Amino acid sequence: MKKIALLIPMFSTEYSVLLIRGIAEYFNDKDFQLIITKTELPHTTKGLYDYQYWNSAEIIRCKEIDAYIVCSSLYVSMTSQDELESFLKTLGPRPIISIGVTLSLPNSYTVLNDSSSVYMEIVSHLKNVHGCKNIAFMSANSTKSEEALDRFESFKKALIKNDLFYNEDLVFDGNFTSSSAQEALAKKLIKRDDVKFDAIVAANDLMAVGCIEYLKTLNLKVPDDVIVTGFDNSDVAILARPKLTTIEQNIGKLGHTAASVAAKVLLNKKVARKNVSSLKSIFRQSCGCVDRNILEPYYFDYEGNRIEEEFSRINYLSNYQNDLDEKNNIITLMDMLKSANTLRQLYYNISYITAQQEFSELTINFFEEPVYLEKDDVFNMPSDMELSMFTTDDKDHKIFRPGVFFDPHKIINSASKFTNCQGVYILYPIFSAENMYGFLMAKLKNNKYSTYNVYLKILVTAISQAYAYTKTLSLNSELENVKSALQKNNDTLLIKNRTDELTGILNRRGFIEEAQHQLDILQENGKPGVIFFGDLDGLKEINDTYGHKMGDKALKLEAKALKKVFRSSDVVGRLSGDEFGIVAVGVNIENIDVLKNKVMEINKKVTESEKLPFNLSISLGGVDLQSSSIISKLLSLADKKLYEEKRKKKAEK
Repeated sequence: MKKIALLIPMFSTEYSVLLIRGIAEYFNDKDFQLIITKTELPHTTKGLYDYQYWNSAEIIRCKEIDAYIVCSSLYVSMTSQDELESFLKTLGPRPIISIGVTLSLPNSYTVLNDSSSVYMEIVSHLKNVHGCKNIAFMSANSTKSEEALDRFESFKKALIKNDLFYNEDLVFDGNFTSSSAQEALAKKLIKRDDVKFDAIVAANDLMAVGCIEYLKTLNLKVPDDVIVTGFDNSDVAILARPKLTTIEQNIGKLGHTAASVAAKVLLNKKVARKNVSSLKSIFRQSCGCVDRNILEPYYFDYEGNRIEEEFSRINYLSNYQNDLDEKNNIITLMDMLKSANTLRQLYYNISYITAQQEFSELTINFFEEPVYLEKDDVFNMPSDMELSMFTTDDKDHKIFRPGVFFDPHKIINSASKFTNCQGVYILYPIFSAENMYGFLMAKLKNNKYSTYNVYLKILVTAISQAYAYTKTLSLNSELENVKSALQKNNDTLLIKNRTDELTGILNRRGFIEEAQHQLDILQENGKPGVIFFGDLDGLKEINDTYGHKMGDKALKLEAKALKKVFRSSDVVGRLSGDEFGIVAVGVNIENIDVLKNKVMEINKKVTESEKLPFNLSISLGGVDLQSSSIISKLLSLADKKLYEEKRKKKAEK
């Protein structure tokens, strides 16, 4: 059975949902496995820990995957095409079907919309039916996406072929969002008289709605004073007031075409490198073809035929009821997970959980040890994983820790010995804060992809908490008086994972965890404190001049010096290389020079007592612990202070 991975940055937009739906519907009755992966972007700052979603992109590089479908247009709207292609090259020579962007990769196939003919229809209609002479364009050229640039060029060509003048002053630049369109208009149009156009064509529906909203602030009516058209024929187009004249690109069909190309390539059938999907124009109220006061759901096509809207698109009462049902399901799910404190307790509930979430199969896999990742870290996936739990409604069984161990670089579906069925799956990373525990795969029963995203986020949070609690209980059974041992951080297993081997002080992971804990207590009690970011002076010169053994000795001596200056209640750690972090509890920011001088004096004594051929020295940048509630943010602020300290030292030499 062939396995195809779908890479998409998000499930939360209508475009994403319709695209996934079109792809999934193609594979539903075929002998393929479709594995959907939400990745976000590498090192994203969108959410505090959203960067963890990019780990899915690493998991999906598994050798079991036969081909990839990539929603390239969404990626390049947020990052550059070069960066996207750089990542896709790491997937190897396997076929890549790119949606919306033509890639330069030799193993890629492209699925695109042809907007040239449909823009010709829109511009011709505005000129010949509504008498428009000055037509503006709301572009998304700033995104540099192939789709945005293609729509812009198609619009310009349509103007020329209709003997209309192209005016650069009538081009506004947004980024596919309603707010960006309003901001773009606001830069050039201050008052009503500044509007020198009788129609504006927007590169998508959201920007068209933004144009309508901004024109209202200038007391201009749509379509009486200015005609507005969009692109997509999304639900936004129907819900807009007035209803949007737009272009139906049939996103689901685009996805269907991409899926078809992937299947044909894997079945060694002849496929064109570039595949084009046709579009059609739809004329509603925002151009005046349908009266604003008419409530009946219909539109006109380019030939002037009246077309009734699909009932499913306007059945708002049904959508409202479905929304209520989903919210109730989420509440039920959260209640169900409250009782699952350990992994085994979670396992007892797993059949009910999968039924609640409408999964027909669920596989939960863990790394041998959690992987600690900060935002800028690169995820190096371990080679050892264990299948922890599996359940399916196709067979009357569920499994807890069946003793299945596997290499995720080679196998994507660890439960293939129990079932290896065709169908649509979601792959989702299991993480909590900086800790990445593994991943799950869920086989889907329906196409509610944005809802699944919410369900899975709740589920992986519960899994992460159960994993951490189970590990704690396991340690309890192995160590005497573990309560006090944990409180004093004397647990040898924890120490091993949190201690820097060279210096014997906390490593970066241990420092971040302990420092965050101290920060939480300090801020809760309103106590003062300072965080230092330190950099050992001249380590490179020491290594180059006296060798790395002497450099290691310098690091060990500095760690010892810092432990001597700071108290046992303070947190001292080696962050990386020559960098150290210190949290000094109860110290006012005004007194940091006192601590710096103490460190300097200790270093002088160590230099003399050890008869070092160099001066042991460290630069320290400090900030108030009340400056942020997040340790990583405080370290960044302290690093800036460290830079100032280093610059000052250089100036004094």
